[in-house]
Formats: sequence, structure tokens, C-alpha cells
Amino acid sequence: MATEDGMAVLEVVDNGIGMAPGTQASLFQPFFRAPEVRGLPGHGLGLVTTKRVVEAHGGTLVVRSEEGKGTHVVVRFPAWCARRRAPAVLRQRLLPPEYARSAHELSPHPRRG
Repeated sequence: MATEDGMAVLEVVDNGIGMAPGTQASLFQPFFRAPEVRGLPGHGLGLVTTKRVVEAHGGTLVVRSEEGKGTHVVVRFPAWCARRRAPAVLRQRLLPPEYARSAHELSPHPRRG
């Protein structure tokens, strides 16, 4: 992870099978599964859920891939996301009001510092 222009930047790169353009165009559709992985476990909700959470925090998630060469994923979050608590408006957008507490309040692990 690095910082760039006030953003926290996380990049993941692999040298795997990559994705066809048609697959890339559908990546963020709920329940979409690429033909190459339909026999593997999964529901097709991981990337769409991740993108929604990232965008709800004012960030972006971009996927670039080339068939036969691999995939490059870049996630960018505003710097304030590194602080302990998100603004109340975002907690309410991500969780129903009865659960709109910080991750620290919900965590079974004690706070540090």
C-alpha cells in the first residue's frame, strides 16, 4: 500500500490467465461468473460488493486485464479512511441504522492506543 495525492493506494497484480474483454465488461454485475471459473466455488458477488464499499467511502476500484498475461487491480481511498472512524453519513449508507457503529465498536478485538 502507498499514498498518492492524498489517497491510499492498494495495487494487486498477478501474472495469471487474465480476462477477455467481454468478461471485464461484466465484472461488476451481481452474480456474474466468468466462463473460465464457473466450475469453481463462488457466487459472483465479491467484486461488485467490494466496488460498492470502496465507492461509498469516496474511492475507486479499477481492473485492467489482458488475456494470457494477467490482471492489475487498483483500489484508491481518500486519506481520511485511514482514520479510526468514518463520518456518520457513510456508516449509515453502508449499514442499517441499528448497525451504524464504527468497526471498532463492532470488533471483538480491544482498541489499541
